[in-house]
Amino acid sequence: MADLGAEWVQLDEPSLVKDQSEADLELFTDLYKPILATKHGLKILAQTYFGDVRDSYDLLTSLDFDGLGLDFLEGAETLDLVKSKGFPADKTLFAGIINGKNIWKANYDKKLALIKQLPVADDKLVLSTSCSLLHVPYTLANEPQLDEKYKRYLAFAAEKLTELTDLETILTGNGDAILKANQALFAQPRYEENETITRQVASLKESDFHREPAFEERAAIQKKEFNLPELPTTTIGSFPQTREVRRNRSKFKKGEITKDQYDEFNREQIKACVEFQEKIGLDVLVHGEFERNDMVEYFGEQLEGFLFTSNAWVQSYGVRCVKPPIIWGDVARTHDMTVKESVYAQSLTDKPVKGMLTGPVTILNWSFPREDLSPKETTYQIALAIQAETLALEKNGIKIIQIDEPALRENLPLRKSDWYSRYLDWAIPAFRLVHSKVQPSTQVHTHMCYSEFGDILDAIDAMDADVISFEASRADLTLLDQLNRDHFKTHVGPGVYDIHSPRIPSEKEVAGTIEKILKKVPLNNVWINPDCGLKTRGETETTASLENVVAATKEVRQELAHEGR
Repeated sequence: MADLGAEWVQLDEPSLVKDQSEADLELFTDLYKPILATKHGLKILAQTYFGDVRDSYDLLTSLDFDGLGLDFLEGAETLDLVKSKGFPADKTLFAGIINGKNIWKANYDKKLALIKQLPVADDKLVLSTSCSLLHVPYTLANEPQLDEKYKRYLAFAAEKLTELTDLETILTGNGDAILKANQALFAQPRYEENETITRQVASLKESDFHREPAFEERAAIQKKEFNLPELPTTTIGSFPQTREVRRNRSKFKKGEITKDQYDEFNREQIKACVEFQEKIGLDVLVHGEFERNDMVEYFGEQLEGFLFTSNAWVQSYGVRCVKPPIIWGDVARTHDMTVKESVYAQSLTDKPVKGMLTGPVTILNWSFPREDLSPKETTYQIALAIQAETLALEKNGIKIIQIDEPALRENLPLRKSDWYSRYLDWAIPAFRLVHSKVQPSTQVHTHMCYSEFGDILDAIDAMDADVISFEASRADLTLLDQLNRDHFKTHVGPGVYDIHSPRIPSEKEVAGTIEKILKKVPLNNVWINPDCGLKTRGETETTASLENVVAATKEVRQELAHEGR
């Protein structure tokens, strides 16, 4: 790097914002002392983000780093650390003051007030973003369809760089016009408050977050209501989105077909999906979700308070990108969102059809949230909207309702000591708020995936769902051992095969997986299902896999009957 002419080398160490033990800090010291002893004329920056370095600040300032990158937004104690302990005069502070994870324009008065508190000489201060800009879209220039009344409040990656130069210009005394324009923007209301919703949230009381009767009594009522066989079979919700399904949606969005034509195509898909599930013998059916593009975007498009972009893509993982909605204002439900499709599917069969909803925590975590309202209050607004949809499904004869929370863990604080106080203490009640008013005979399911859940099982059990399906098959069902140890009461569908691979599990393989599950979980508590939704899979592999799942389940039931279990 030195030979190539670099002046600075940045070494990312975000793990330092997590809880650090003495052993962790000793290891960090042992690793970095040799590196810092041989800098070859380079300046070394230790960059942190997503939190504060309360456990390692003294160590970082004592080691021979030339610069430290600190997060002044998510780092709850960063400013206090720098002010109370001071900052070494021989080091450069890279101050993360522009939000690298959200898309709102910065309030320059607030940023300037923060900067003025930093005990650092001007020539030792670098203004920066709180983290890399990987988490936000590239530029607002790619959004020509977005109305200026919205756009002026937003800052994507390119605009955030402009904000940094704006602040520099203001601090050097040449930015009066820039500052006044920013002040004028923040002096006016951004949106019209929905007073009905804000009053509803403010008036919530403890009883609104609890469902009666208790789980065990509900389980007995539901067993009688549904009379399902042992090891009831179902799917997670979505069925393959074929090229024809995607084309139908695209043509509708482009105005090439009417709403009636669009709906009729989806009805045909739902009918075929229900007929297939009945044919192979699944016990609890789904409508297939052919009308849905994305599990968050679909609901956001129908709720008040959301704003959508055309090209604001961000990386999810690998080459997969997503286009998160923006929570612009107060969230409210104004009409049925899923009732029509669920009721139609239920009309085609005597078997129960699950209503399918996305939970409030996932909707929050997979959107760009507001910064003028706490995550807790925003999530409660969403929860009330999803609660209304839940009750509408129930009123229209849907007796099993699944409220998915695949992103529950995604906003869990990096410090374990903050898990409950800063997140779970409101995230779990938000889920309970959604289903707290349904009848005891209505069975509430939820689904979780993409995460490790073993260390928050108590919180998951406290969601008080009747059934939960996990993505556990890829981890060889090790999660089930923890369920036993933690006396997990919720009935579970651990997933009997991995849908993320096109490989078709054999009937024998699925039967073996079911038998493994039954060694870890009581028979009466087990559901049989794939480990995730089938939206991204092909029709041929889905058909064969589900046929094998049902056949294997029937085989295991026969063996259990033979054994007298």
